[in-house]
Amino acid sequence: MARLTAPPGLELIKRLKTMTGQKQSQGFDRLLVVSVGMLPLAGDDDPFWAVFDQMLWDFKARYKTALYELSLPDRAILLKSSAIAKDSTASPVTDLNVRLLRLIRSCYPDSFLNLVHSRLVNELNLTTEIKDALALVEGLENRPGKTGDKKQKTGRRLEQQDIDKVAKVSRELGLPEFSKAFIRSQKVLHIKPGAAGVHVMDEYFVAIDALKSYVFKGVDMRGSGALFDQLTLTLDTVLLNGFRTLKTNDDNGNSHLSTLNLNVESVFSESFRNFVDAGKDAALTGMVFEFRQSDIVTRFDTFQVACDWIHQLGGKIAVDAIFPESVGLVNLTRLDVDYAKIFWRKGAGDVLDIFSAAIGAAQKKGIDIVFARVDEDAAIKFGHKTGVELYQGYHIDNL
Repeated sequence: MARLTAPPGLELIKRLKTMTGQKQSQGFDRLLVVSVGMLPLAGDDDPFWAVFDQMLWDFKARYKTALYELSLPDRAILLKSSAIAKDSTASPVTDLNVRLLRLIRSCYPDSFLNLVHSRLVNELNLTTEIKDALALVEGLENRPGKTGDKKQKTGRRLEQQDIDKVAKVSRELGLPEFSKAFIRSQKVLHIKPGAAGVHVMDEYFVAIDALKSYVFKGVDMRGSGALFDQLTLTLDTVLLNGFRTLKTNDDNGNSHLSTLNLNVESVFSESFRNFVDAGKDAALTGMVFEFRQSDIVTRFDTFQVACDWIHQLGGKIAVDAIFPESVGLVNLTRLDVDYAKIFWRKGAGDVLDIFSAAIGAAQKKGIDIVFARVDEDAAIKFGHKTGVELYQGYHIDNL
């Protein structure tokens, strides 16, 4: 099937810069950005692109949209919110989501269960978010990789031998050297309204990007399904084994809370038992263990046992990877946890406003809310309106 090519993103950028009124906008008041970069695509000549673009062109014809190609995995659609299809009661956005998920399910079934849908389609209101829309489009347009660029090839899929190599490298380098090379940290600040941030916590993690250049050369880990889950268990092991070798005090000798993101299953591993034993009388004092919300739901009974044990040993618990749209789906007040991390993204405030009651109930119970992946000051401004004072992300790193 021959590919259908949309106009380049530069044309959309010019259009957005002049989109100041009904006449100039021609009634388009929504921007949809479709990104499929998380799929294990094989470069420009992957047969997926032909059916993907055909799907978008069909959508364009159905709803009379304007379609643009920003980079190889990113497309932008200008849409009129009044657009409807005579033969369907579904909204255009719902229709697009169904088409996209159906296509991914057909072409990449192994990747379907691990999809983060909020990263697939990003919707912006051009009447109120034109600056954010322009910044997003400009960023994606500047990405390397366009249609026809034959250099855009991905590596081979993740294999068991790659996972085994992580443990092998850890043994060969020794824990202190491995930890120094591959374990990173990111701070969490306590920011009160009108005050400077106070460094209160550090999250430690194995840096996948660092491992890619040393262990995973030529490996594309996107869409690896169950094998990637197995990799995270191995990374849990090397993180638990290596953490005690790190200097976790700051230059003034002050100790912050340290947090490790683990799978629930890893709490019952030999590595975790050794980690507890190495803490001696302090056991898990000063430690916070984060578990993804999806992992908690899948292994709820096991999580409850892990939660009780960690608390009895002096540790604290955080629910991690709560997306704005999923706030309230899990009743945090039923969980014996200390923190809840909500992943911030542009426009998250509009979604979180809807679920403010769930956030308030968690705070009333004594659960501290953390906004993570913060890349803009808007997260702090919104957080202060809702009593959130803990923040983490690239924007926070630079404060």
